[in-house]
Amino acid sequence: MRDPAYIAAWSASLAQHVRAAEAQPTTEASRSTLTTTRRSTKSTPSPGVEVMRSSAPALAALRTLPQSSLLLLLTPVLPTDIDDVKPGLSRSKTAIDPFEPLGRELATHHPRIRHVPFLPNAGLSTVHRGFLQEADAVILVISTSDDTSSLLQQQTIAGEMASLAHGSAILVLFGDAVGIKDARVLDAYANVIRAGQLDKRTFETIARTLFETRK
Repeated sequence: MRDPAYIAAWSASLAQHVRAAEAQPTTEASRSTLTTTRRSTKSTPSPGVEVMRSSAPALAALRTLPQSSLLLLLTPVLPTDIDDVKPGLSRSKTAIDPFEPLGRELATHHPRIRHVPFLPNAGLSTVHRGFLQEADAVILVISTSDDTSSLLQQQTIAGEMASLAHGSAILVLFGDAVGIKDARVLDAYANVIRAGQLDKRTFETIARTLFETRK
């Protein structure tokens, strides 16, 4: 049974963009790019969770959100290496959003989570803007990989989202913060967390860091 506190709001328009991207022929060059990107987001030189910037008032606002308030989780769609697809199964059946476990960890602290992925090269759609209008707080994830183009696109989205959010806005970086060339992206967020790996322990630590008051 799926956790009713957590809903992955995969919109039809976003899914259509993803299907279109997956339908593109995969050359040896693009296969190499996908493999490198995927590997680098799963393993970085600095494992663990680091609080790069913290605002007590902003965290207090997040931790005291009414149960009816909407917390929006925005995460990038990461490329999947087609070599990982099991024989006899299509990519749509084997594809798993690597950030879904993060959404579920957040749902153990707040009863109303909506997880909406975004395509870095497509930007924020009307669907994303609609959720931003509804949300009382937003957590945006950026994956700093070897794909420079994707990272630049994610930074643009981060800047735009910071101006659209009307509640607490938290930025979570997976990877090396050195890849963030525009310091204004980090400056736009009162709370910034950097994480090294996409795994359950990291997701648990991020959720506890955001929601549990240190004694």
